[in-house]
Amino acid sequence: MIRNGRIKGLDGLRGVAILLVLAYHTWTESSGLAALGEGPFFLSLLYAGSTGVTLFFALSGFLVGRPFIEAMRERRPLPSLGRYASQRALRILPTYYVVALLGVLLTSRYDQLVPALTLTAQAYDVGQFSTVWWSLGTEVQFYVLLPLAFLLMARLPGIAGIVVLAVVSGFVYWSVATKAWSGINAEFGTQYRLILSVLGQLPAFLAGMVVFLALPSGRARLPEPLARLLTGTMLVVLMVVLLPAAQVGPRSHIWTAPWYVVPEALVWGAIMWIAVVRAGETETLLDNRLTRYFGQISFPLYLVHMPVIHGVMDHTDLPLGSTVALALAFSLLAAYLLHRLVEAPFLSLKRKLTPVPA
Repeated sequence: MIRNGRIKGLDGLRGVAILLVLAYHTWTESSGLAALGEGPFFLSLLYAGSTGVTLFFALSGFLVGRPFIEAMRERRPLPSLGRYASQRALRILPTYYVVALLGVLLTSRYDQLVPALTLTAQAYDVGQFSTVWWSLGTEVQFYVLLPLAFLLMARLPGIAGIVVLAVVSGFVYWSVATKAWSGINAEFGTQYRLILSVLGQLPAFLAGMVVFLALPSGRARLPEPLARLLTGTMLVVLMVVLLPAAQVGPRSHIWTAPWYVVPEALVWGAIMWIAVVRAGETETLLDNRLTRYFGQISFPLYLVHMPVIHGVMDHTDLPLGSTVALALAFSLLAAYLLHRLVEAPFLSLKRKLTPVPA
């Protein structure tokens, strides 16, 4: 399950997450078809593009929450907040800042420099560069709230902290998911941002944390045939769960049914659990050399693929297939260079600060 601090199966799932996002944006941006309509249900994985982001959030809940959960279980002090903050900053800020500064320069949106550096730029504030930045803001919000939540649980006696936290977070999530704040004249943009914030996406992060809590102790493992059967079943269930979002497009469905992240996150959580506890070492559809490599470059690829796709489409007159192939090739090249020159050195520094990678 865990080797040299790495958790088997999760690198591959990170690759699956970025491949889902990449496939969705490449297809919808090149074809102009943003929704599945009445198409076959198995294509819902392609058209419900935000599901890759949901998986990213669930993986963050598992990996970032892991040291705090272990500390609570073992009744030892919580991780150092200073070290925790430096680890999180080293994980995302260097690579993001390189892309953000490049985006501001290439789009000449110098008025967006401060929002870009503070992760508050979104939508098309910095052209195609900032269309995916909303999720980074949500991720950082989770980074901030997580240690605060565990500090609360550690300071209140018994299960009082858990009860208080559950009641408060449950009420806040309910109010966001049901758009209860519309009664106080909250603007559409404000409500939509709340849905996309950590408050609205909380079930995804919690699903990852629950997966870690549900890991079997000792050497209990799922036999490989059973793990493959369960994974296949969960993928079919996921396609069905995602079908409503795919039919109308994820952006519309997020507004009309914000709560749908709950069943989606639960299914991804089940897939994560199976990936971690399966007994086999052989490659699978979700965990193989290809998906693990994409998992390795997932963050820089996530940051650069949209501006690269549009840059290629706007400056070439090639047939559609050639344009798509060129956009993917340049996206992978840019992600590889960012990973090798920026991300990898800072990740190496991050690993020196902690014995358990996250």
